[in-house]
Amino acid sequence: QGRVEAVAAGQLLRSRGIKASSVCVAFASELERSHETCELALASMAGHEQETWSSERIRREWKLNERHYGCVQGRFKNDPDLVKEYGEETLVQWRR
Repeated sequence: QGRVEAVAAGQLLRSRGIKASSVCVAFASELERSHETCELALASMAGHEQETWSSERIRREWKLNERHYGCVQGRFKNDPDLVKEYGEETLVQWRR
């Protein structure tokens, strides 16, 4: 699903006149799937001109990584133990 959407996004950008060769740098999180998604979008933007883009232009940036919730990572947000431990108000603040 995500790969198909990345290709579609690249095609949409190309159809709007944005060429892969005009992209100086693209940013992705450090996650491999993020880098792959960026590559797919750029390749799709290039169309038949594949030599106009390079994965070397993709910069990995840890600040784009998904959120990490520390000690509550992997627990369900409506876990009764979380409510007991941290309180409903705190959990609501964390979700915003």
